[in-house]
Amino acid sequence: MGRSLRVLSVLATGALVLVVGTPTAHGAILGKPRYQCQAAIAKEAGKYVNGKLKLITKCNDLRLAGGSCSAPDAAALQKLAAKLDAGLAKKCSFTPGTDDDNLAVIGFPGPCFDADASNGFTISDLQACIKNSHDRILQGVCDGGTNQDASCTVDGDCAGGGTCRSIERLVYDPSIAGPLSGTSLSCQKEVAKQSLKLVKTVLGSVQKCRNGLLNCKIDTKTDATICKLSGFAASTCATSDPKTKSTIDKARAKAIAAITAKCTDSDATALKLCEPDQTTGAGAATCEADGLQVFVDNPNAAELSDLIDYEYASPGTCGDNRKNRPAEECDGADDQACPGQCGAPLGLFPCLCLDVPRSRVVEHATADLDNGWTGQSHDSGIVEGGGYVSDLFDCDGPGGPDTICTVGPSCTNPPHSPCSPGPSEVKTGDQICATLGQGTCRMTQGGMQGPHCESPLTFKRRCRPDQNDCPDFGDRCVTTAHGAPLPIVSGGVAVCVVNVFTEDVVGTTNLATGESSVRLRQNSSTYSGGATQQPCPVCGGFCSGPGGIAGPNTRNLCSSNADCKPGSYCVTDNVCSWGPDMDKPCRPDTPFGGTTEYFGHPSVDCRMAGSLLGTIDVLFNPSTTAVATKTANIFCNTPGFNNKVCAGGANEHRPCTANSECPGGTCNDQCFCPNTQGEIGQKPNACFAACLGGANDAAPCNDDSECDPPNGFCHIGDCRPNPNDPDNPDYPNPPYTEGLCTVSPPTKVCSAHPFLTCADESFCRPPTCPYCDPNETCDLLPRQCFTNPTYTRVGVPGVPDRTTAATFCLTKTSSAAVNAVAGLSGPGGIKNPTTVTNTGF
Repeated sequence: MGRSLRVLSVLATGALVLVVGTPTAHGAILGKPRYQCQAAIAKEAGKYVNGKLKLITKCNDLRLAGGSCSAPDAAALQKLAAKLDAGLAKKCSFTPGTDDDNLAVIGFPGPCFDADASNGFTISDLQACIKNSHDRILQGVCDGGTNQDASCTVDGDCAGGGTCRSIERLVYDPSIAGPLSGTSLSCQKEVAKQSLKLVKTVLGSVQKCRNGLLNCKIDTKTDATICKLSGFAASTCATSDPKTKSTIDKARAKAIAAITAKCTDSDATALKLCEPDQTTGAGAATCEADGLQVFVDNPNAAELSDLIDYEYASPGTCGDNRKNRPAEECDGADDQACPGQCGAPLGLFPCLCLDVPRSRVVEHATADLDNGWTGQSHDSGIVEGGGYVSDLFDCDGPGGPDTICTVGPSCTNPPHSPCSPGPSEVKTGDQICATLGQGTCRMTQGGMQGPHCESPLTFKRRCRPDQNDCPDFGDRCVTTAHGAPLPIVSGGVAVCVVNVFTEDVVGTTNLATGESSVRLRQNSSTYSGGATQQPCPVCGGFCSGPGGIAGPNTRNLCSSNADCKPGSYCVTDNVCSWGPDMDKPCRPDTPFGGTTEYFGHPSVDCRMAGSLLGTIDVLFNPSTTAVATKTANIFCNTPGFNNKVCAGGANEHRPCTANSECPGGTCNDQCFCPNTQGEIGQKPNACFAACLGGANDAAPCNDDSECDPPNGFCHIGDCRPNPNDPDNPDYPNPPYTEGLCTVSPPTKVCSAHPFLTCADESFCRPPTCPYCDPNETCDLLPRQCFTNPTYTRVGVPGVPDRTTAATFCLTKTSSAAVNAVAGLSGPGGIKNPTTVTNTGF
């Protein structure tokens, strides 16, 4: 059967480090006190910039006209600083002892310097940051080199090839001593005048746009998040918000025209206007406008931090050219750990050193995922492009001589046992190795998946995400997502599954042959989804409007404006559609997110919000390129399946009471996975009974008398290998991997959207299904099944492409509906095509 992202698939792929916390259901809402603080930061900073620029301009104009002024008025500067501190204190002094919590939620410290990290980011830290950062940008900041963003007065202050730049130096070349007269003086004054106006306009309009994105409330009727502005990334305010863009464009054009009118080409040359020096009036005008906008609001995070970056702080990210998170080994030019060998921010090893032996496993959407005994969650796909990064030890690379690597955290001494603590163990990897007598634990933050403390001093310690039990002040428990949230729908009910590693991935891999076997464990948490068209938040490709799924075509998926209701447009920026990260930047492509067949582009950056229906502990042990098999050997509590049957041998599938009745096989119970919490209805599959063998083979039956005894018998739950399933390519050669009910329970689904069950065509067409095709049909779908008493999944080794396989058990969730539809507790199986890329050899 073809694959689709549909009923209750409980697996996903990818890797993202998450700081454990408790995000609000509507993360875009700061709350009134925090929003007022953020607005005050922008307001007071704007006043400070405008006031200081006026003092700088007044002093320089006086000096260049022949007067005496070596520095702006000190008393006036002190007064501006006092007003800035008072304004910030008035709105950002939260309850004593909670400054760090509130300012952290807003986004600080961001690029700010925290002189004492032990007490969190306080109001004093905020006051110092806004003043000092804005002073540097106004009067002297290092651009590039090893002193990026440090204060300076000359280029020599900026080590490593950096340049001392500032708004003042852009407007007034420091080598021009004056006095000036005539057109040169008029030109210089006009450049200063227009620059002051342009800075004020750009800063004020971007601040207003940013505030609009944060000015949000919840509609109590629809539970939707409604913001004054939405549908684009905050970093693109200057270009994506029509009003902001229009205001800036007008101010820019006015400034360019005024400077061009006052400055001749000879004036521009003599005054060395702009950076680099310009030789025409028109060129100088455009250069000044461009440079000022970069100082105020530069959308490129990898370049010099601008005024807006400091006022609207956000956590450091891979790609900002600064190693500012513990899990980052490097970031662009900040690559002291591995000069010239830093992984690109959107590459397979983002901000990790490429000279460290590692592998990136990328898992593909064409996976064949089968979950639960009902068969309704079989032949599901996954989100394209996820996977994980693991460290590799004890090998020489694909060229040998030793090509077999130890995967993941492991002890230094043979036999190199895994030193990854289990889910309930709060200990360090070194403690595990010491207990085993195998030296110390080898692990890096870049190659870990299980929950661990964030600090570079404690990252080898396991922590419990729900307790945040890392020992150091300010240390946090981080977890790694196993891929983007997985959207799934059944019978008009939408859910979103979020998968998080609960252990590090450990095992072995052969770099030459592609053979591998690892242990992989995760929690799969099922949440009530947003809507049948968009169960999980997506990264771009949705209609603008209130956050959440509030109504027809509101934040629904789209490919063009025509897909959205009047007054709405199709959002193409890479921002999240709804949830805790609504309108925040996201990465839609490998290895952070990917395509789905029906539900847009989920991303690890777009976290899920909703009611938690349950969490399942899923263990792939092993996930292998060889054969993974599970044989039923657990008592089944469903009438008719309570007896034992032969597994293997000539009498396979026949009822039995002892091994002697199963020549060449064994007599086994019929269930694959243990029932939990006294549930009722556990089965190996949902198939009806059919004759097995004899003249009436495959015919429906009620008892053995209908099945040509003794040649055949009535086999309850008769499931057989499906030769027509494309995921069963080896049929008729064993082992067979895909099963289909011989006599199937009737299940009707929509032809183009098979995750929707239906009674007739009206269920599959507008207006009942507004996004369905107008000519869809309601078709009868045979049930998939697990072949009882044994089912198998087969991997395929290869370089770089391979297929891993696993069989596993799934416990029940807290949702009776989820359990009933999928068949939980129950078995699971996966065949997962992957591409493996190695580095560091």
